[in-house]
Amino acid sequence: ISVCLGNSADAVSIGVALTIVSLVAAVQEYRSEKALEKLSDLVPHTCSVLRDGRVRDHFPARELVVGDVLLLSTGDRVPAD
Repeated sequence: ISVCLGNSADAVSIGVALTIVSLVAAVQEYRSEKALEKLSDLVPHTCSVLRDGRVRDHFPARELVVGDVLLLSTGDRVPAD
């Protein structure tokens, strides 16, 4: 709109400001995704499992074997390959 009204200096300053804001937002988003990935690596993946007729809570997902029955509830992560 500034260009149409003949205010080219305003148009340039608005364009520069939008570019800077967009770059800062992209960098912050990238950093937050990387931080979230690192945090999820720190939390051990566990699940509830039925094995040998017994329910085991907080069972390490890496120790699951064929024949284990997963007990899932709302909000659980599904351990899978």
